Amino acid sequence: MLSKDTTLFKIVTSPVAIKILTKVNGNVVVSRHDGVFEFDGEKFIKTNIQEKNLKLLFNPNVVWAQLVNPKLNYAQVELSSDGIFWVLFKNRFLYGFSVIDKLKRSFPEHAVRGIFADGNNQFVSTYKGFYLNEKPIYKDSLLYSNSNIIEENGYFYFIANSEMIYKMKKDGSDLEKIIHRNRLISINNAAVLRFYKGDLYIGGEKGLAKYNRKKEVEILKDGLFINNLNVLKGKLWISAEDGVYILKGDKLEKVFEVNNSNGIFEVDDRLISTSHQGLWLFDPKSNRLKNILAGSNYEKLETVGFYKDAYGNYWISTIDGIIKYKVENKTISTFLQGNEFNRRSYFFQGDTLYFGSNTNGLISFDVKDLISDDANISAKNNTFSFFYIGSLVLTLSLLLLLYTNIRTNKKKEEIEINVEIEKKEKLIFLELEKYIKNHIDDIKVDQIRSRTGLTKYAFYNGFIQHFGKKPKEFLSEVKNAVLRERQAIKNQR
Repeated sequence: MLSKDTTLFKIVTSPVAIKILTKVNGNVVVSRHDGVFEFDGEKFIKTNIQEKNLKLLFNPNVVWAQLVNPKLNYAQVELSSDGIFWVLFKNRFLYGFSVIDKLKRSFPEHAVRGIFADGNNQFVSTYKGFYLNEKPIYKDSLLYSNSNIIEENGYFYFIANSEMIYKMKKDGSDLEKIIHRNRLISINNAAVLRFYKGDLYIGGEKGLAKYNRKKEVEILKDGLFINNLNVLKGKLWISAEDGVYILKGDKLEKVFEVNNSNGIFEVDDRLISTSHQGLWLFDPKSNRLKNILAGSNYEKLETVGFYKDAYGNYWISTIDGIIKYKVENKTISTFLQGNEFNRRSYFFQGDTLYFGSNTNGLISFDVKDLISDDANISAKNNTFSFFYIGSLVLTLSLLLLLYTNIRTNKKKEEIEINVEIEKKEKLIFLELEKYIKNHIDDIKVDQIRSRTGLTKYAFYNGFIQHFGKKPKEFLSEVKNAVLRERQAIKNQR
């Protein structure tokens, strides 16, 4: 089985048997019987990483394993920073698979935080700045963002520069800061915006605020972690840490409980909630709630964005790729595994879907392109169903590439040490350091992890590498330093 979104990139033959294929600081690393090497897609480069620090993991990823051998159910699989899936086979052969041009990629070096796209404009926010129609805009005044982008009456609204709320004309002119962070201290880390009945609603880590037409900020709810805001069926829906609410007057009324709802979407007369664990379908008539992905390998996977197409499929962005769920027979296909998509960075323009990721920039595609040759093979819920391509073409391609790579890999291996942390992760943690120092009086590890948009593994691993200590230890150290500083100032007085 070979997916139509996948093509064989190359085969690389290792001169010495490989024991472990893994990733360190964003770089693909292999442990061979003659040492540990960084693998750049062609060469094996000697590194000083110790084998004892590497973990052997067999990935139960039948997609990439079975592309190499239909009988494989487990394999060592790693995604390189340039989007190639490397599958280790028989401890000597690295098969590289890539996703072809049906998936459009933009800003591959950036972590995309917010998206707005229509016929005339594509507005994208990243940690490193904002882009209008793929050109940088306000490079010196708009930098850090962790929010969605919304449009209202010809203006874009968004959050940048650590909780400052801005509006800007859709042509990129007339940038204006409308709310300073000091007015939103009580909700802490404003991250999501939505207009509802003429007022601007703002969700943060500690509550919900309203910016009314008199330019006043009202705090509607304290102490509730808000993940997202959506307007459906003429109501404002609040996706929060303990479930889903609607706004009645200026009060929040809980509709159903789910573990950290990430967003609410309408499907016929029912509602879909993405969440920290699975994809949930809520029927208001029967008041019933069920996890659509229950019984599959994805029932506890964090889901983010959701789209129902006109062809009987659900498209779900997750923290580990994109899922296509075929409603009729409940089969599941996956795309771009290893890519972590963000909680609020998605946008749908007809059947063109935009998903922003931490690991591979902005991904967009037309669903018709990905299902045009759909001939899904029947599969159970916990398997992947993919498109079929003639085995003769695959076999000939493999033989040709194998012959080519056997010749090219006879070149002398270069010895070089290169284990630097990826640039985008450095930026994330540099911004995080500033945020911690500005909010040290009232901050928790879960709050700063959520701010980065990273998975727990990526967050803790990156945090320790950047700061040299665990998050709790660093917070304690910073807090003590701030207290000493304040005491010194008091003593001087």
